[in-house]
Amino acid sequence: SLVGKYFFIDTAYVGKDVLGIVNDLLQFLMIAVALIVAAVPEGLPMAVTLALAYSMKRMANDNNLIKKMHACETLGAVNTIFTDKTGTLTENKMSVVGSACYDSDKLFDFSSITDNMLLNSTAFCNVGNPTESALLRYTGKNDEEITEYRNKFGIHFRKDFNSKNKYMITVTKHPHKSNYIVYIKGAPEIVSKMCKSHEHGEGWKSYMEKGNRCIMFASMEINDPNEMDKLDAAGIFNMDVQMNGFEYNGFAAIADPIRSNVHDAIQQAHNAGISVKIITGDNPLTAKEIGRQAGISENPNTVVGATDNLTMGDISGIDGSTLQNWVKRGWTGNAVNKKYTKDQLSRILLINM
Repeated sequence: SLVGKYFFIDTAYVGKDVLGIVNDLLQFLMIAVALIVAAVPEGLPMAVTLALAYSMKRMANDNNLIKKMHACETLGAVNTIFTDKTGTLTENKMSVVGSACYDSDKLFDFSSITDNMLLNSTAFCNVGNPTESALLRYTGKNDEEITEYRNKFGIHFRKDFNSKNKYMITVTKHPHKSNYIVYIKGAPEIVSKMCKSHEHGEGWKSYMEKGNRCIMFASMEINDPNEMDKLDAAGIFNMDVQMNGFEYNGFAAIADPIRSNVHDAIQQAHNAGISVKIITGDNPLTAKEIGRQAGISENPNTVVGATDNLTMGDISGIDGSTLQNWVKRGWTGNAVNKKYTKDQLSRILLINM
């Protein structure tokens, strides 16, 4: 304003040489700097530091440890929370609440999936992956009996569960025969595609609609040792290829109850204007019910994957506007990968900034 008044109103520069005009402009600059310094209180940095330190103390009282002080300011500006499901919204205390079993000779023969539970696992009843431990407890055997049973069968090969394939494979050699048995367990939507048939259809979906996680079991006998040698030589079990020809054995439904304080916490977030979204590797049917129980969403159509058939593996291939539409609808949760990759998470977080 001083410069405008100098040049256009008072025309004070008229009759002055260049050095005089420059001297006037420098005075204007000094006045502006002085006003800026005067406008900012000297105690402001200290006041901000004290406010952030007080926030850190309050959060520490709520068992939230803040490593960097400026993180308190970031948390105060949060408008979206992305949360995992298992162990965060739920207690991570797994228990089998139902099963369906089948083999070619006996209908609903529990032994058809018992061997799969016992041998196709690296856990024990209370040690290891909570899902596998729940399955082992369901067999009724203790850790000593499990170890003895596994030692009786020779473990020829084992491929652990991973977020890409969503299944686990163990190849054992029968203790009294020359044949090999390939056991597989994993997500029903994955394992069912690898079976020759699954006579009981999609009964597992009714359990998932109640918020349960379902594990499907299947097996394959290889009677010719030469055939096993060929598979080993080709590295089939090590490759990320989808095998076929398994016999469907059944499934087990596992419950993981919602934490008692989750519903109130979600409601507090909503009251504060914060949107809550689930990122989970579970089936959309399971995620939908858990979301309803937690109070995140009452609308079943807000689950990505339930209506759009979107999988977490697909997220890298969809365009930004489509992804934005799905995420803005209020939910992120689908069925293929256990976790998002760093790049996939970055895309989702950028949409919500």
